[in-house]
Amino acid sequence: MQQARRAIDGALSRDRGRLHGLWSRWKGRPADEKARADFTKALTESVARREARAASLPQAPADESLPIGREADRIVELIRKHQVIVVAGETGSGKTTQLPKLCLAAGRGAAGLIGCTQPRRIAARAVARRVAEELHVPLGGAVGYQVRFEGKVSTENVGEQTAIKFMTDGILLAEIQSDRWLSRYDTLLIDEAHERSLNIDFLLGYLKQLLKKRRDLKVIVTSATIDTARFAAHFDDAPVIEVEGRTHPVEVRYLEEEGTGSRTGQSHHPERETTLTPFWPPATRSPARTHAETSWCSCPASARSAMSIRHWSDANIAIPRCCRCTRGCRRAIRTGCSTPASGAGSCWRPTSPRPR
Repeated sequence: MQQARRAIDGALSRDRGRLHGLWSRWKGRPADEKARADFTKALTESVARREARAASLPQAPADESLPIGREADRIVELIRKHQVIVVAGETGSGKTTQLPKLCLAAGRGAAGLIGCTQPRRIAARAVARRVAEELHVPLGGAVGYQVRFEGKVSTENVGEQTAIKFMTDGILLAEIQSDRWLSRYDTLLIDEAHERSLNIDFLLGYLKQLLKKRRDLKVIVTSATIDTARFAAHFDDAPVIEVEGRTHPVEVRYLEEEGTGSRTGQSHHPERETTLTPFWPPATRSPARTHAETSWCSCPASARSAMSIRHWSDANIAIPRCCRCTRGCRRAIRTGCSTPASGAGSCWRPTSPRPR
């Protein structure tokens, strides 16, 4: 009977509570063949579903061009050995997109979902789409997301098809109300922990208590800037991995409205007698765009400025980046499209000390 109890560890995480109940019923009535048959049947079915799920999990190596790729083997080893790890990586290290893949490499995701929290809805959607592309799976299948009022998680047998689920931290908090054990998950990745919002602090405190009851659950806390000593101490001296970031030089220039002139970039509204000064040097007023170059513009969020920039930026990309952008337009910016979007040209407010 004790061997049967230990076999529950090989079942899906969401089924273990029910299996423990069936086992307790059988233990209370050892001679009851029906109780024994019910437990055996439920255990066999759950173990079979877990094996089928493990066989269908997508696999993809970490991107070695990112700084976190150099620490991939070490991170996978720590995930297997420890219940909690803290990853401190600078912006651009690749931790948000690569850690879910490293969890798969460590064997996670077979017993339950790999849950990844993000503080904002747009981040959950964008990262889910990116990870799905890297794993070569459709969004909403093996990789999905769930945010308030919207969700793309496989609706047919979620536990069977969805391996990685991105969501806002508020969604995970809401699930605690109906499932205090968070039994659908075998791994939880808390990203952007340095923001220390009320949601994040509550989750970290709740998970510390839950980990004592669920020894099978793994937790990864990540952030760009983090007090690693305090977070590690909160989780009983969890191991800390520091990943260096990757930066690129950025030169910021501003467009200014000047008096009348005949330069390229003249306003399409002559009655206003203004012209927009291009942000590149005169010697490269209309440079040929190479494959690795992208020109970003900072100008008033208006159709007049957008059309003016398009007038003198034929050889460069000038894509809008303002609050009125559609979701498809923002996606084009993130994916680096080769042609300007409709109504292209606008970005942040102009002639201010810094972009807003």
